[in-house]
Amino acid sequence: DHDEHNGEHDTTDDGIGIHVHIGKRLGKHGLLSHLSLGVGGVVIFAEHEHYALMGFASVYPWRGLVLSIGPGIEWAEHEGGWESEYSTHVEAAYVFDVGEWHIGPVVDYSWTDHGEHVTAGVHFGVHL
Repeated sequence: DHDEHNGEHDTTDDGIGIHVHIGKRLGKHGLLSHLSLGVGGVVIFAEHEHYALMGFASVYPWRGLVLSIGPGIEWAEHEGGWESEYSTHVEAAYVFDVGEWHIGPVVDYSWTDHGEHVTAGVHFGVHL
């Protein structure tokens, strides 16, 4: 059951996540080749399963390291129904190229007005 704090529903859950991103690098050379914009989705497998869709901006500072931040919407089941609210996600992944995809471990910290999540999982991404 969700904990109740001052009458508000707390969605704090840590767990395992799957992250999927589709992004477009802003350039092929120079500084813009280290930046991308895109959309992403997250599934958090925890005591209370959560889903999120977001826009994101990413920077590629070194080799396979990807740092991303994005605003989005998170859905969580609460008392037999689904609730949605604004969320912000900050992610760090280290990816390996596999054809057009990049795949690797990810750590994500996200928060809403009612809770926060720290997840570790697998990142799948593709660049357009």
